[in-house]
Amino acid sequence: MSRDRTEQAREEAIQLYQQGVKAQALGEYTQAEDSYQRCLLIMRAIGNRNGQAAALHYLGTLYESKGDFQESLKCYEESNELFALDQDLQNSLFSVFFQAMLRLKMRQHDKSQQLLMRALELAFQLGPHFVQEAWSRVRQMAGVFFAQRQIGVLIRLGEGLEDTSRKVLDQGSSPYPMLERLAQMTQQLGIFLMGCGRLWEPPENIDEFPEEEVSSWLLQAAVNLDQATGSGLSFTDLAAKVIQEREH
Repeated sequence: MSRDRTEQAREEAIQLYQQGVKAQALGEYTQAEDSYQRCLLIMRAIGNRNGQAAALHYLGTLYESKGDFQESLKCYEESNELFALDQDLQNSLFSVFFQAMLRLKMRQHDKSQQLLMRALELAFQLGPHFVQEAWSRVRQMAGVFFAQRQIGVLIRLGEGLEDTSRKVLDQGSSPYPMLERLAQMTQQLGIFLMGCGRLWEPPENIDEFPEEEVSSWLLQAAVNLDQATGSGLSFTDLAAKVIQEREH
């Protein structure tokens, strides 16, 4: 295929993608799926890997809207593989977030937590703006785990956050001062989640659980988070409730 014909085909595929987005927004799912599928076929024919990934991603959002979670997940995973092959880390990051949220809807909490950690690690590679976005999503999903009392998931997420942030901090000075601050916030969130989980469900393999010590560093982490995020006393209030519940 000539260069001009390839570019013409790419433009046609982009128009189909735009038509699909518009149709999906209007709830015209059959039309949207047809447009996305035709876009995907053209992008495959001209060997445009990033275009294929984008078409698959939007097919995933369409299937998710229709409640076909398995087909949606299949599209997200294939899309992410193509973004990764294309070394498009930014779109790969957001693809992993979509997978994490979908796994949460499917009540696959461990898978969701693992994907969340993978996304956070990618975000730290990309820089502060992406870590801020990742931090917001981690906090949102941690809130769901918290509300659902997914204690094991909370503890593992906390451990993962603490480990990831420690690796970033151990690297020393960064060209982005904000990155170090975000790593510290992530570490404190990890400590907070682990503390809540351990107070709710202490380990069974120790003779005496250090409840006062855990309560102390849970409260300190909560205060640090409230100060860092400017969110009033939201973390401190949650910590106090968990401690109070433990005492009763």
